[in-house]
Amino acid sequence: KQLAKKKEMIDRNSKLLTAELNEMAKQHYNNVLIKKVFKAFKKFSSDVHSMANSCTQMYERKLMGKALAAWVFETKTSALKKNQLADNYYYTNLIKKCWNIWLGLHREYKMKVQVSEDMYCLKLQERMFRRWADFAAECYLENCCKTELAERLHRT
Repeated sequence: KQLAKKKEMIDRNSKLLTAELNEMAKQHYNNVLIKKVFKAFKKFSSDVHSMANSCTQMYERKLMGKALAAWVFETKTSALKKNQLADNYYYTNLIKKCWNIWLGLHREYKMKVQVSEDMYCLKLQERMFRRWADFAAECYLENCCKTELAERLHRT
């Protein structure tokens, strides 16, 4: 009986030791598993964080690119409008300047035409007056000659 009790006690101790060792092994397995899980989670979290950073950087680059493209478009549009306004202003001033120059030249031309007509009339009047004076002098001389001839004929 004692042997059976000892054997039973050894069996019980062996079972307790096995149970305790199994519990320790289970605890060790759980600890290793938790370490592996947390290590994988840490790596995944780090990867997610780095992906989030790269995604944020890409988003910011895209956003900056879109903003830059919008700014460039707006700048080009504004510059084009300003250039068109400047061209219109330049062409308007050029047309006004050309018109004023042409108008001045036209007035000068009309004045020269008027002066030339007046000079022509004046020269024509002078010429006609000279001709008339010559004709009148000729007529006077002719009349004088005729009168003198008539007086001479009358006296004789």
